Amino acid sequence: MQHQRGWTATVRRSHLWLGMVVLLGVWALTACATAIPTPTPMPTPTAPTFLVVAHPPDLTPWDADLQRCARTWNLPLVVHEVALRALPTTEADVVLTWGAPPAEAHAFALGEETVWAVTSRTNPVRDLSPAQVRWLFLGWVTDWRDFGGRAQGVRLWAPDEDDLVYPVLEDLLLGVPPASQAKVVPGPRAALEALAKVPGGVALLPGRWLMTADLPPEVASRAAKVAVLSAEPLGQTPVVAFTWEEPQGTARDLIACLQGTAPPQGGE
Repeated sequence: MQHQRGWTATVRRSHLWLGMVVLLGVWALTACATAIPTPTPMPTPTAPTFLVVAHPPDLTPWDADLQRCARTWNLPLVVHEVALRALPTTEADVVLTWGAPPAEAHAFALGEETVWAVTSRTNPVRDLSPAQVRWLFLGWVTDWRDFGGRAQGVRLWAPDEDDLVYPVLEDLLLGVPPASQAKVVPGPRAALEALAKVPGGVALLPGRWLMTADLPPEVASRAAKVAVLSAEPLGQTPVVAFTWEEPQGTARDLIACLQGTAPPQGGE
């Protein structure tokens, strides 16, 4: 009987130790489980918000300033060339144009653009007065010999009505249409191409189209082949940036940069 009680006590102690071992194992597993940190979710990267800028083709040389500002102030830009007649309805954040913007827009002066009469660099005639340029476009002078040049016919390249320099030609001709032999070219890029292909030509160009450093390489190569024909600018027009709402953030920074002032630090 005593032997049986001893065996029973031994069994009870074994069960007690076994229970303790199980409890310790559960505690250890629980401790290990709670020690594993909960992973922090990674933030979802957000795509940059691009600032959309629009301008007519005549202001292509201003792309150099836009890209300079984009690099200097880390401004994500998308630039579109838009026909002049479409500018008032464009969805752009900032619009560059000549002259007066829409009355309801917020306008900011960026500088002034001049318009010059230009000809092929191979043409020796230079320094014509506005009146002499007028005679050319009215067809009153049809050969460069009349201005001391070589015997060569005058080829007239006139801007179309959607060109920013068209009002300058209208003012120059006092409202009279150009000569019937004048060929219409759609913008400065086409005018440069025409002058490069056909000798004896004359056209009107904004001054910045003669600054080859501001032009795409294929356009700069053509601009290098023309020379200023008029002794003075035939017109001068302000270049403005406008927005439909009071500019904030990157739009405000871009306009400040184009005006030659530093944007506020941190967009403040």
